[in-house]
Amino acid sequence: MFLCHVAETTTTNPPVTTAPPTIVTIPFIECPAVPCPADSICLEGVCQCRSGTFLQDGHCVPAQVFPGELHFTNREFKVEMSDRTSEIFRKTAHEISAALYEALKDVPGYQRSEVVRLEEGSVRATVNNIFENTNTSEDDVKDLIETAINKSSDTGGVLSGASFTPENLCDVEPLPCDSISAKCTHENGRARCSCKTGYIPTMYSNTICRGCPSGQEPDGDKCKSCKFGYGGFNCNDSSLLAVVVVSCVLGGILLILVLAVISYHGWRRYSKRKPDDSSSPYSIGESWPAGVNPISRATTKWNSTRSMEMREAAYTDVLGDRTQQTNSAVSYHMFSRRLCRLNYFPLILRLSHASCRPSTKSVCSMLPRHLASRSHLLINLKPTQ
Repeated sequence: MFLCHVAETTTTNPPVTTAPPTIVTIPFIECPAVPCPADSICLEGVCQCRSGTFLQDGHCVPAQVFPGELHFTNREFKVEMSDRTSEIFRKTAHEISAALYEALKDVPGYQRSEVVRLEEGSVRATVNNIFENTNTSEDDVKDLIETAINKSSDTGGVLSGASFTPENLCDVEPLPCDSISAKCTHENGRARCSCKTGYIPTMYSNTICRGCPSGQEPDGDKCKSCKFGYGGFNCNDSSLLAVVVVSCVLGGILLILVLAVISYHGWRRYSKRKPDDSSSPYSIGESWPAGVNPISRATTKWNSTRSMEMREAAYTDVLGDRTQQTNSAVSYHMFSRRLCRLNYFPLILRLSHASCRPSTKSVCSMLPRHLASRSHLLINLKPTQ
C-alpha cells in the first residue's frame, strides 16, 4: 500500500510562475494483519524497519540513515497523532516528509525521509533521512535541514518554527542491533552490530547473535564444552563443582569412620581371644579341695615364727618344716605343681632327695636326681598352719 502527499508551494506576492507539486511516495505495511518482513517490527499497527534500513519492495534494505528530531513549537499535539494508523498521523507525517524531501533532494544518494513517530511536547517528530551510497556526513544533513527551516520560517512553510537535533543511530527505535546479544556502533550513517561477550555470530542475521547451549561456552565463533564441574549458560554455574568437592570430603570422612569401626571391632575380638597370663589358672570363686590348706600368701603382718626364706647351702636340707602336718605336704605338692606349670625349671633348686619324707616324695620326684646333687640354692619353706 502506498500513500502520497502533495506539497504545494505558495507565496504572499502574486506568483510569477507556478511550481509543480512535490509528490512523495512512502510505502507502508499494516500489521498484524500482514506479517512484517525480516528486520522489521510491528510498531503501533505499521511495520517499521530497523534503524539503518528502509522498506523497499516489501523488504528492509540496508542504507545510510541520519536520524534526528524535529521540534515544532507552533503546532499543537493531538492524542490521535500517537497512533501511526490514524489519519492525522499520516497527514502530518507526509507533510513533514515532503518538506524534508525539498530540503535534501539535491544531495547525491538521497532517497527519502520517514517519520517514525509523533510525540507530545508541542509536536516532536522523530525522522530518518535515508541515503544510499553517499559521502554526505551527519553535519552536512543538519546544515541543509536548518537552512530549509530558516527559509520556511520566512515563507510560513511546514518547517517554520521548528528546530532539528541529530540523534544517535544506535539509539533510535527500532534499534538496529539486538540490545541483549549485540552492541551497536555507527559511522557515516551506517550501523554495525558486533556480538557481546558470551555470544557468537549467527548465519541468519547480522543484527543479532546467539548464545551457546547450556554446558558450553564461546570459543571464537564456535562453542566448546565447559571445564569439569562447570555448566549452565557460558559455564557460569559452578554448583556441580561444589557438589563434587563436598561429596569427596563427605566420602572421605565416611570411609575413615568405617575403617575406625572395623578396627575397633577387630581389636575387641582379639582382646577377648588373647589369654591373660597375669590371672590365675583357676576359675574365680573355685574352692580348694577338702582337707587341703591353701598356698601361703604374703601378709602385711610380720610373723618371725612363720617365715619363707631362701638361702644358699652346700649341704642337703629339707623342704619345709618336718614337724608340719600331712596336709602341709599336700600344700607343698600343689605349690610344686604350680612351679612346674609356670615353667620355673630354669631356676635350679637344690632339694635333698634323701631328706624327703614319704609325705613329700611327690615333690621331690618331680625333679631329676642329678639336679639335687649339683644345685647350690636351697629354698626353705614354712607354710602357715
